[in-house]
Amino acid sequence: MITKAEETTFYGEEVTQEQFYAAVYRAGESYDADDVQVAAYELSKPLLAALKDLNFFQIGWLLDQSKKATCLRRAEFECYGYITTPEFKV
Repeated sequence: MITKAEETTFYGEEVTQEQFYAAVYRAGESYDADDVQVAAYELSKPLLAALKDLNFFQIGWLLDQSKKATCLRRAEFECYGYITTPEFKV
């Protein structure tokens, strides 16, 4: 028989929805210029095409989707120790 503390140490604790969304919020707050730079590099072709067409809505949408995916991935890793959300690709 094991204690509750030993069980928690071995198996971990279930993450609540509130805890997960708090982790997503923290990831969004820590999203910085380096993250934007990585997103711009990874999305360079569609961003350049949108710039050429003067489609600024598309530029914002692409960067927003990339940020959302990054924040979800970071929250998953923080809460569960693994990532299931794919990186944002166009």
